[in-house]
Amino acid sequence: MLQELQTLIGRKVVVDDVPCELIEVLSEGPAIVLLKLSGDKIIQHDQYGDARRRVTQTYTIPVYSEVDSGLHPVLRTLLTPEETGRLHNLAFGSVREE
Repeated sequence: MLQELQTLIGRKVVVDDVPCELIEVLSEGPAIVLLKLSGDKIIQHDQYGDARRRVTQTYTIPVYSEVDSGLHPVLRTLLTPEETGRLHNLAFGSVREE
């Protein structure tokens, strides 16, 4: 499943009127990482909590929905219907009808 998700790296999506790009797939979780493409940068803290630099904001989104038994809604907006079916089959063992 992670290999299938990695093919999506570079794909753009709009989440809550914020343009983002998928930049990484994390095996922990698993989760995807979206990079905010516009707007102000945020302050990044070091391991001690001290402000160090301004960076572009990222969002870590779980692959699986916390609300229902499917893929996360943000992830589904990145996918074509065929990709949704393939990923759902890989994750849950059966093709989901949408």
